[in-house]
Amino acid sequence: MCNVINGVCSSVLCITRGIIQGSGVGPTFYIVMKIDLSTLSPTNILSKYADDIDLLVPQYCDVDLATEFHNIQRWATDNKMIINLSKTKEIVFRRPCPLQFNFVPSVDGVALVDHVKSLGVILQQSLSYDLHVTGLLKQCSQRIYLLRLLRNQGLSPDQLNTVFIGLIVSRLLYALPAWGVLVSAAQVGRIDAFLKRAQKWGFCKDVVTLNELLIKSGSSLFHKMQSPLYCLNSLLPPKKKTDYKLRNRLCSYTPPQCHYNAFTHSFVNWCLFTCNFLSFFRLCNLVLQSWHCISFIALFSCTFVACSLIKYQ
Repeated sequence: MCNVINGVCSSVLCITRGIIQGSGVGPTFYIVMKIDLSTLSPTNILSKYADDIDLLVPQYCDVDLATEFHNIQRWATDNKMIINLSKTKEIVFRRPCPLQFNFVPSVDGVALVDHVKSLGVILQQSLSYDLHVTGLLKQCSQRIYLLRLLRNQGLSPDQLNTVFIGLIVSRLLYALPAWGVLVSAAQVGRIDAFLKRAQKWGFCKDVVTLNELLIKSGSSLFHKMQSPLYCLNSLLPPKKKTDYKLRNRLCSYTPPQCHYNAFTHSFVNWCLFTCNFLSFFRLCNLVLQSWHCISFIALFSCTFVACSLIKYQ
């Protein structure tokens, strides 16, 4: 590698570690380099995104968390890389239990915390999103101040609506299918109240709700997941196999058995149950339309007969 400044070229030096930052092929080279990084146990899950690595270890497993982490450290040493322990955190997702209130960190030098920020989403040990919603509303409120300044500068309502979608709605849509299906009714009410105030202040034309944004973004992602080439296609359950022809359904997958509330409200299961509900709702609408049509025909026939009898009399 060499640098050229004002026409003067430096001497060539070999790169002994890492990936060249800012290069077009750098991300691809890093992905290729991380291919050989895997867990010791098939039960454990290793999630790799760019330079972030998330290690998921269940409570009962043949390989514990400390052994898996030492395996990652060994891989980093072999590839001449250094793991930043100050940014490495450990979190235990669990139910509130007074008998196990205090946990000991599994790895020396890694802090045990009650919440972490992964790819812009704050995860709490109780699978609650109070901190994420609070931080999200705080950031959106700061952007509302920017919209107020733009309105004072003479920005038209149409332009304010465009800026509102780009600054506020886009922030709410970020990773919404991941955390929007698990928020509580109180958290949904806080976000809806914020959006209602924004429309009252004149920053947007129409009042949008979190549920509308979730259905729109979730349906789009679920439609992409059904493609065999999509990276999340492996998360879908197997399709239903029947020897007889049924009506067209929005969802042809077999819903899994859900024994826990958190698993029921996960994104994939939420999409499956929502699609089944929409199919049932459409069927009910067809039945109601048919019933209204029959009722109208019967009413028209009775009216015609009554008019005929009056005319005859």
